[in-house]
Amino acid sequence: MIAFGAGNRDEALPLLAKAALQAPRIAEFRRNYANALAASRQFEAAIPEYRAVLKLEPRGAADWSRLGTAQSALGQHEEAAKSFAAALSHLPAKSPDRIGALRRLGQAQKRAGHGEAAVRSWQTALSLDPRQADLEANLAELLTTLGRPMEAQAAYRQALALKPDDAAVLTNLGALLRDDGGFVEAETLYRAALKAEPESVMARRNLAVALHDQEKDAEAWPVIEAALAMAPQDTHALQIASGVLQGLGRHEAALAMAARLLALDPGEPRVPGIRARSLQALDRNAEALAAARDAMRNLKPDPDALADAAFVLRSMGEMDDAIACYRALLRLRPGDVDAHVNLGGSLLSIGRFAEGWLEYEWRWKRKAEATRRNRPMPQPLWDGARSLPGRLLIWNEQGVGDEVMFSSLLPELAGGVDCVLECDPRLVPLFRRSLAKIEIVARREPMPDPLLTGSDIVRQAPAGTVARWLRPDLASFAGKGGAYLVPDPARVAALKSRYREAGFNVGIAWFTKADQQQGRGIELEQLEPLLSTPGVRFVSVQYGDHRAAIAALKERTGVGIFEDPSIDQLKDLDGFAAQLAALDLVVTIDNSAAHFAGALGVPCWVLLPFLPEWRWQRDRTDSIWWSSLRLFRQSRRGDWSEPVAALSAALHGRLQARS
Repeated sequence: MIAFGAGNRDEALPLLAKAALQAPRIAEFRRNYANALAASRQFEAAIPEYRAVLKLEPRGAADWSRLGTAQSALGQHEEAAKSFAAALSHLPAKSPDRIGALRRLGQAQKRAGHGEAAVRSWQTALSLDPRQADLEANLAELLTTLGRPMEAQAAYRQALALKPDDAAVLTNLGALLRDDGGFVEAETLYRAALKAEPESVMARRNLAVALHDQEKDAEAWPVIEAALAMAPQDTHALQIASGVLQGLGRHEAALAMAARLLALDPGEPRVPGIRARSLQALDRNAEALAAARDAMRNLKPDPDALADAAFVLRSMGEMDDAIACYRALLRLRPGDVDAHVNLGGSLLSIGRFAEGWLEYEWRWKRKAEATRRNRPMPQPLWDGARSLPGRLLIWNEQGVGDEVMFSSLLPELAGGVDCVLECDPRLVPLFRRSLAKIEIVARREPMPDPLLTGSDIVRQAPAGTVARWLRPDLASFAGKGGAYLVPDPARVAALKSRYREAGFNVGIAWFTKADQQQGRGIELEQLEPLLSTPGVRFVSVQYGDHRAAIAALKERTGVGIFEDPSIDQLKDLDGFAAQLAALDLVVTIDNSAAHFAGALGVPCWVLLPFLPEWRWQRDRTDSIWWSSLRLFRQSRRGDWSEPVAALSAALHGRLQARS
């Protein structure tokens, strides 16, 4: 051993082997030889020597541990875990060596594929000494791999409490928070990681992504630009830069970034998706479609490129290809929530309801949506069965227009099921008058009315899920879509009396707070060909304060829009319903006015963007939800001139027929 310790291994090993051979029952000689073999990385030879030692002294914890180390070095992780477990079993309960033994056992269990067992070993080690920052970080990483993100976050936070400037831990915790929608805190963590490692390209990349997630692209650009200055050929940085430039609307520059990526790697699978999004934004639609299909055909498809391609295909009305693209994406990322929800919308929009509703259920996995809309109801989720031992609670989950639309299903359900409906408090008077067989309860925040947790209610369902059971296919809409809302007759009569003096009264709505990126809203100046129609008084049924826009229209064209000061479309929905019922016609974009008019049976003409919400289907001039609606669609994305002209002509025709 003296020769071995002095570095003369070639001389020492034969001497140690000879000693072990001459005295095979002396554990110390066998141990020295085994240790020398292991130190020389001759693990295959060391393992039987350790086993020989353990036959002589089976309770030697250190020898079991050394055996496990040799087995681990050869990739024999299952056997190593058994050896480390044996080492642990031979250590006294109060031995400080138990911590190291548990750490080694957990590592072997992890490598052997026994993740849950490894978690237990490491948690036990941490209970003996909570000050192990590196072990907390390893535990967090393992918990992430096991799909336990909240526990992983807690472990990373504990590691940071012990070592606040650990850039790797800051980065990994930031990634978990990003996945959970915690973009603001992720940004804070990435900034701290960059402070800890100011020369890190990865830290800059991560910070740029966190800023991009929050649509803070003006801040993200100098960060990712600095990363590219440090590493001009970093493909990840180039991809992030492309996304930031797209967020800034600099699509030519984004295409230039894509060209740089291609120059570095002609087969880079991310490039077609980048090109598809930017080319579409530049109205180079044929090229955008070609790029989207290139992303689909790639032999090594990139999930982000497929997401971009699917977006482009869907927004250009290529639904079959978009659906195929979403399915390809989900084969690569089965848990991609946005892909599932968007696939659901695409399927619903072409009448494939059975498949679409299933994907639509993924909306609850979107954290922001679930936090904003979900209700903490204690009852089991309804499975569509009509025979129940008690009452069914239905709760509305979306805006008032959606509440009105989905609640149209309830009259046919209430014939065989005792229903309770939770709704926006502003809808309570109208719904109580209209849905006499259903108990109406006003929604409370944050917790529901105690009435809704009673034992008489045995099942619950969000309104959108009810549609899954009552509208499984396009045929199930046939013969439906009639009016079900009953406005206040006295208010309707009073409003009709006041409006009648002006002749033909047309309600007009042009703005929505929802989904502006779809281009659902329209400017009043784009409606001037319609608003200048003689013999019509246009009455604003638009929620919100738009007095300035209406005054500007009057000053510019001499055309006025009447605003009824007795109606507040935001606060008084019962009054809003009465106002719509008092009009001869309603013209609106896709907002709540369309659904109220349809539910009241009021003739209503709806202006729709090129890619409307799924509920309006594709290429139809009628509505599957409301029989009194007529749809006027854009044929070119962003161009309202054609549908406005068609609607204006239809209004002239109606006035001529009336006279």
